[in-house]
Amino acid sequence: MPHIDTIILDITKTMLGSFLGAGLAFFSNYVFRQSQKEEEQVAAGNVAMAMLAEMTIAFLVYKRGVIDSRNKTRGVTADLPDWGQLLPIVYEFDESLEVNIQSLAFLFKNQNTSAMGRVFGAQSNYKSLVYFQKEHYEVMTEIQAKLSLLTYDPNAQTDLDYSTREIPKYLLGRIEAINALILRALKEDEPHYINAIASLRADLSSHLGSNRIIEISIPDEWKDLKI
Repeated sequence: MPHIDTIILDITKTMLGSFLGAGLAFFSNYVFRQSQKEEEQVAAGNVAMAMLAEMTIAFLVYKRGVIDSRNKTRGVTADLPDWGQLLPIVYEFDESLEVNIQSLAFLFKNQNTSAMGRVFGAQSNYKSLVYFQKEHYEVMTEIQAKLSLLTYDPNAQTDLDYSTREIPKYLLGRIEAINALILRALKEDEPHYINAIASLRADLSSHLGSNRIIEISIPDEWKDLKI
């Protein structure tokens, strides 16, 4: 018959084994979940970086298009009014581009929200430019349609004077306002995109490691184009 001490020791071993097994299983599961969570954060960060890069490229391509268009127009007719020097450009911005701010919520734990503020600012600028470009194209197309119906007055000083007088004032007001908004955005917004990319990468690198975060490089020939 087993001794009472042996029985207690066997029970203790069994209990200890069970506790150790459960503890190891819990720890392994915890490590796995933490690793999985970190991988999800890396993926979310890199997707956000890619979205910002796409917005920046779209902005720079559109800016180059506007510069080329204005230069060609000025080369043909130097006395065009400002509203006529920005021709309707067919440019398809990707309206689906959007940084999922919620997926980057883990960065707020660092209590440094400057990077997220820059990301949100760049995204807002992009959405505004998309709207301005669509509005500009529609209004300029409407103006061109009205100009095509005009019968020019031979007594007018110039065709341009006559055309400008015949365009409804509400259209001229709209196109002048939209032109001003587009030109201001193209002159001022580039640093917001570049700084958003740099700030977000710095925060992600600090949190997850720089070797896990993609680098975005903008060619020098596309930077600081004068408009």
